[in-house]
Amino acid sequence: MFESLVAEYLEHDLFDLVEREAGSLELPDRSSTTSSMLLRASAGAVRRSSCFRPCASSSKRGPRELIVSFLFDDERIMPYRDSTAQDLLDAYYNLVPQATEGCYLLFDEIQDLPRWSSFIRRIAEQHRVSIVLRGSSSRLPSSDIPSVFRGRSLAREMWPLSFKEYCSFHDIEPPRFSETYTRREHEIFEKAFDGYLVCGGGGVPAGQALPPLERMQLRAATERIERQRSQATVR
Repeated sequence: MFESLVAEYLEHDLFDLVEREAGSLELPDRSSTTSSMLLRASAGAVRRSSCFRPCASSSKRGPRELIVSFLFDDERIMPYRDSTAQDLLDAYYNLVPQATEGCYLLFDEIQDLPRWSSFIRRIAEQHRVSIVLRGSSSRLPSSDIPSVFRGRSLAREMWPLSFKEYCSFHDIEPPRFSETYTRREHEIFEKAFDGYLVCGGGGVPAGQALPPLERMQLRAATERIERQRSQATVR
């Protein structure tokens, strides 16, 4: 089962991405050193594919199959066993033997896994890899990065879309605040701003392709999830 899941994960498109204002970060060569990046975001503030951004520009350094994302919110691997993470990694190395010489490992929502930091620490010490961790801000604090990464890791906060980014998502020329606009341009920006604020979900990348009503529902759902996560953290 694990090999079929990993084969599916390897089919993710690395290049169907939208550049964020925060820019991209490029990881070191996968075979030169062990390094890590931590991506944290509020619920819905970042698409899952953003995990790939630090590696996409690095894919020229080797075959596509040397980049894999493990999705720990996949219900097919639940309930977790003590060996779940290792089973997934073993399945990947069985499918792509050359990955043992250096690869990019992306772990999505791994904080739900028991003793995940011990697993990441062991992988960093025993394998030649570059690692990306992605999770929500309330559940994956930078202090949780294993000490083995101190001095060799980057933490990046991912926020909801700005209005400028919202315009880019919808193929609208972003406003240039130092210029004067025609009445038609004012109308375009006012309509876009209504969509950004009133419809809800304007700043949520995952909601940009949804109709207004569904974007409102998505925003309500993400706010509810954030409240629940914050309450769970306080407890």
